[in-house]
Amino acid sequence: MHHEQDMRKMGGLFKYMKITAVTCWIGSLALIGTPFFSGFYSKDLIIDAVHEQHLHHPDNAIFTYAYWCVMIGVFVTAFYSFRLLFMTFHGKPRWQAAAHTDHGHDAHDDHGHHGGTPHESPWVVTLPLVVLAFFSVIIGAATVTPLIFGDGFGSSIVISEAHNVIHLLHEEFGDWVQFALAAFAHPVVYLVIAGVLSAWALYIKWPHLPDAIDSKLKPLRVVLENKYWFDWFNEKVIAAGSRLLGKIFWKGGDGFVIDRTLVDGSANLIGWTAGIVRRVQSGFLYSYAFWMVIGLAVMLGWFLTHT
Repeated sequence: MHHEQDMRKMGGLFKYMKITAVTCWIGSLALIGTPFFSGFYSKDLIIDAVHEQHLHHPDNAIFTYAYWCVMIGVFVTAFYSFRLLFMTFHGKPRWQAAAHTDHGHDAHDDHGHHGGTPHESPWVVTLPLVVLAFFSVIIGAATVTPLIFGDGFGSSIVISEAHNVIHLLHEEFGDWVQFALAAFAHPVVYLVIAGVLSAWALYIKWPHLPDAIDSKLKPLRVVLENKYWFDWFNEKVIAAGSRLLGKIFWKGGDGFVIDRTLVDGSANLIGWTAGIVRRVQSGFLYSYAFWMVIGLAVMLGWFLTHT
């Protein structure tokens, strides 16, 4: 893809990058919590634990809020994961049109022409993908029973008994097979399916709909694209204010108070005092006699005025 990172300029890559596509499918199925994949056991254990707390403490708003948050997150995760898959590896190829409109100064390089046919990544990339995909399939089933439902962690992890619902989950689901099969009796797996079907409908079946929705919800898109302006606020207000405060301390505190007043001021005061003393300590005898007479006159004047 000539280092292309924008999936809006991809599409239809399954034909050219089958290893990457298949491993991405496996990774996405694990990520969204498909039963029997590793992500199912890690994600659904958390969701079920929150659900148990929600059932045992129905009056606690924190558990209810957390439960609905994770449930919404199930749908959102499935939707954006398969949006990535469908836009990148399926549907109409968009990289051909992008190549004609994107011919710039870097149209050629060591990897070939920008508008050339996409190809599979070298083995240094595909081999780790295959290894990760393999463990994404088996690692959950191989570890959930001995580590989570069993005592595999020993005393390295201690859970407060007030919030320990793992034994309840173990009693309800038994082993990793029953746990995965029981998923179809709970709404989580159907939220996953709904997210996948929504992504398919918007980006494969009716690809014109996202633009139509975007035109109707443009203010919302602007808010989301700007990430609620948190980055702007951080850069323009927090970071700028911190830089201004630092500059004040630098110029006012370090530059003026420390350097000019304490350091340079002390040196200048000593130099000024030394200049005066140098005039008095001339080394001439008559000068010392003169200042002795002046000092004696001052002492006599003070003595006469106070007696």
